[in-house]
Amino acid sequence: MGSEKDSEKDRNKKAPKTILLRPTRKERMPPDLLTMNIEKTLIIIDDETSLLFVLKEYLEQRGFKVFTYEAIPDLENELKEKEPHAVLLDILMPHVSGIDILKKIKLINKDIPVIMMTGFADEKKRLESLRNGAYALLTKPFRSLEELYHTINNAMNHYMESIRTNELSMEIEERYRREKMNILELDFLKNLQHMIGETEDPGTVLKNAFTLLKNFLNFEYFAALLLQKDEISIQVYPGLEGNRELLESIASALLKKLPHYKKDQRQKVILQGTIEEADFIGDGNGESTIFELSTVNKVYGYVGLFRETPFDAQEELIFGKFCSHIALTLEKIRLFNEIKMLSIHDGLTGVFNHAHAIEEVDSEIERVKRYDIAFSIPMVILRETLF
Repeated sequence: MGSEKDSEKDRNKKAPKTILLRPTRKERMPPDLLTMNIEKTLIIIDDETSLLFVLKEYLEQRGFKVFTYEAIPDLENELKEKEPHAVLLDILMPHVSGIDILKKIKLINKDIPVIMMTGFADEKKRLESLRNGAYALLTKPFRSLEELYHTINNAMNHYMESIRTNELSMEIEERYRREKMNILELDFLKNLQHMIGETEDPGTVLKNAFTLLKNFLNFEYFAALLLQKDEISIQVYPGLEGNRELLESIASALLKKLPHYKKDQRQKVILQGTIEEADFIGDGNGESTIFELSTVNKVYGYVGLFRETPFDAQEELIFGKFCSHIALTLEKIRLFNEIKMLSIHDGLTGVFNHAHAIEEVDSEIERVKRYDIAFSIPMVILRETLF
C-alpha cells in the first residue's frame, strides 16, 4: 500500500508542468462568487488551434464567455460588438507582431486589460509589452490552468472596478451639476419674480433673462422676437451695431418661426428700437436654438441663442426649461397690469374711478406745494338720470 503511494508521488514529481490537453478533475470547478452574477467576456487570439480549444472549454466551465480567433479579426468591430472584459493575446502571430496588435487594441480601448502569452521567455519582449500597456505576460507552457484563470479573472475584476469607479464619478459629477443647476434655477426664478409689479416692459424682462442665462449656458447672442398688438419687435443682446449682416441673419432666423412667414414678404418690424421693413431674405446662418415664448393663454413671441458651434440636446433642454419660466413671468406681468388697470378704471365707462382720481389729485397737490407752482383742475360733473 505504502509502496504504491510512493511510486505515485515519484510519477508526479517527474511529470513536466506543461499545458494540459484536457482540464483535470480538480480544475473543473464552478465559477467563483465574483463571476456568478456577472458574465465576463474574454477574447483569445492565438494561432494554435488545439490551445484555443482547451482554453475555451476550460474557461467557459469557469463561467467566462469566450471568443477565440486563430487570425487577427477586425479589432474595432469585435471589441465594440463583444465588449470583452479582457483579451488574451499571443505575442508571436503569423505575419504580425502581438505587440502591434496590443497597440491597436489600446488605441481602441485604452482601459481594457490585455494579457500577453509567449512560448519564449524573452525579457525584451516582456518589457516592451508592459511599456505598451499589457496587463501581464504569461510564459507558455502554463504552470497550471488554475493560475491562468486567476490572472485573467483578476484582470477582469480590475477592469470592471475601474468601469464602476468611472460610472460613480460621472454620477457624482452629474448629481453635483444638477444640484448646482437647481440652485441657479431658483435664483433665476427669484430674479424674474422680482420684476412682477416693478416693470410693465417685456423688454426689461428679456434683458435681465439674457444676463441670468449667462450663468447656465455658453452662447454669443440672445435674441427675442415679441408680438405686441400689431407690432413685431426684435431685440438682440448684446447689441450688434457694427455687424449689420449678422443682425439681419439673427432677425431672419426668428422671423421664420412666425406661422404666417412667407419668403420675400416685406413686413414692418422694430429692430433694435428702429422701425424697419424686413423682407425675409436673410438665411439665418449660424448655429441656433429657438423656442416659442408661450403659455396656455397667449403666445408672446420667440427667443433664441446663437453661436458658431451647435447646441447639444442637454443645452436645448435647459434653454427650453428657462424659456418656460420667462414666458410664465411675462404672463404674470400681463395679468398684474390687467388687474392694476381694472382697479383704477370704472368697469362700465372705462374712465378712472373716483378713488384713483382723488389719489392722483392729492399727489398732484403735494407736488405743486413742493415746487410752489400754479395748479388748476377742470371739473366735469356727471349727474345721474333716473328712469
